[in-house]
Amino acid sequence: MPKARKEKEMANVKKKKSVKKNSNYQKTYKYVTIDQLCRKTLCDFRNMEPPRAEYGEKPEVDQNLYDTAVELCCVAGAITKEEKTEVFDGKNHHPMTDEEVSEFTDIPLHQVQKNLFAFKIKTSDDYARASMIKLALCDLVATMIQNAKDEGRDVTEEEQRMAVGYINFCSFIGLISDEQSSLLYFPIKQNQPIELPMIASVTGLDVETLQKMLE
Repeated sequence: MPKARKEKEMANVKKKKSVKKNSNYQKTYKYVTIDQLCRKTLCDFRNMEPPRAEYGEKPEVDQNLYDTAVELCCVAGAITKEEKTEVFDGKNHHPMTDEEVSEFTDIPLHQVQKNLFAFKIKTSDDYARASMIKLALCDLVATMIQNAKDEGRDVTEEEQRMAVGYINFCSFIGLISDEQSSLLYFPIKQNQPIELPMIASVTGLDVETLQKMLE
């Protein structure tokens, strides 16, 4: 191989490595608040392609995941009731523009377009807010189980699907671990109440604090 050609090929290899390195380096995540992450994820859910029957995707499953995500975020205060009605109710698979997502989430447009987000607890306020959203999740699931008990029946399949939707959303955004997801799902399947120690292990709040909140 001629020397000039060999040097050119070596230069191209180095260039490719350099480009690859730079490309990876640019994929930095934007840290946002947990509420911003919830709002952005709801927008992503709304923007998803409709379910495809050829891949075994079921419309009712898709709609349940969307509806439960929106309801949880409303109960947890990540979105208001007005925002739930105006932005999400009946609008599954009605795409939002990047500009609309940016305005709704208060995330800069260029970051929305990069679409690389993560949540990190940096302050005590961040920790408290994350705990409150997890508490809202536990409350929704616990109330569902308690209502069934009060009515003298087991949790229905529809209620189980709703509970799975709430749990999946929090797992999807990284708010709870797989182990915590299982902890919450087990009582639903067994029609057992969710005790305070379990809620404490999920939320990070101690039992004494939880008891005071219930008083």
